Amino acid sequence: MVNKWVLISYSVVSMFEFEQRKCQGQFESGGILVGAYRGPHIEIFSFTTPGPKDLRQAYSFVKRDPSHQSTATNAWKQSRGKATYLGEWHTHPLGAPEPSAIDRHTWLDITATSKRIMIFAIVAPFGWRIYWCDKKGLRTTIAPMDVVEHGQTGIVLGLQETLFRSWSR
Repeated sequence: MVNKWVLISYSVVSMFEFEQRKCQGQFESGGILVGAYRGPHIEIFSFTTPGPKDLRQAYSFVKRDPSHQSTATNAWKQSRGKATYLGEWHTHPLGAPEPSAIDRHTWLDITATSKRIMIFAIVAPFGWRIYWCDKKGLRTTIAPMDVVEHGQTGIVLGLQETLFRSWSR
């Protein structure tokens, strides 16, 4: 039974697909995901891409450009507090859309600091994947999500809480 949903707008999906086509053999790329919490569900409708001050290397991407924060702040102000930072995305130009140990550690820290469910995405030459990260008590869980349907405005992903592979701390 799927009971957690993420709707990703087609504009975000298009960006993932564009990055997927061009990332192979390049330095890592990345940015933030912006959207809204809708009860137990999440909607992602915007994103940032690397800015000039970001650090891009073969095996890492570090956000240093202030454009990421200003995008999130502007979305929050324009939506009167409904749109917010939901998580991050980055590429794995030489690998699969699976989180590395460094990715998992970073995601767990971000989720613990935010105290909210966070969404992370990895884009690789052969696909992209969305991960749900949730902290309940002392346990933080990262779980991959699966496409449930293609809607009019975006792709719906679902999380099957009883049937997922997860990493936790």
